[in-house]
Amino acid sequence: MTLEGQILAEKAMVFRKGVVQRILKAVKSGELNFLEPTVNYDFGVEYPKLKELGLGRDEALSILNDLCEVGILVGEVVYTLAVCPYCRSYRLFLQLRCPTCGSTRLSKGAVIEHLLCGHVDVEDNFRMGEDLVCQKCRKPLKAIGVDYRKPGVLFKCLDCQAPFPHPKAMYTCSDGHMFDESELAVFQVRAYRPNPAGRVLLEKATIDLEPVLGVLANR
Repeated sequence: MTLEGQILAEKAMVFRKGVVQRILKAVKSGELNFLEPTVNYDFGVEYPKLKELGLGRDEALSILNDLCEVGILVGEVVYTLAVCPYCRSYRLFLQLRCPTCGSTRLSKGAVIEHLLCGHVDVEDNFRMGEDLVCQKCRKPLKAIGVDYRKPGVLFKCLDCQAPFPHPKAMYTCSDGHMFDESELAVFQVRAYRPNPAGRVLLEKATIDLEPVLGVLANR
């Protein structure tokens, strides 16, 4: 037996579990023709139809992975979640920092460019009561597209006063690990459906397990 065959044969032993047999029979009968995941902040990724069969999150993911590996199910990515690279937690808190000094004290505002003198600043710094007035040349700004334009938004550090379009993103997971965007890991959430090519194996798996183990052992 090859190493791959041995691994697959070991995975096929999961077919002996009663709950897995119920899944296989439901797939065979058409009751489970599509397993759609849900994503919940408190419970993570769940498969409601498998939860009804008494399967917890981790066990469901393990069984679905096994059934894909032996060719009974096929999976397709439907969501991509950001997760902690250290503990795989999906409970993340985003913190914005100044890319210059690292401060977390930031402000955000719409950017205005005075077309006459070229002065650029956040809208709050142009505001004088109900009017917009350029702080560089002191001329009023009345018509957008004529006197001024709004090219986007700008962040500003309240400590070092540096303006920037994109703050540095730092993440902290629910277990306290901190990391930046370059370290962020992703978790692909899949939906599952029966694999037509695995129909013969499915028939054997729900009738007699020995032929299944024999097929896998010879891989």
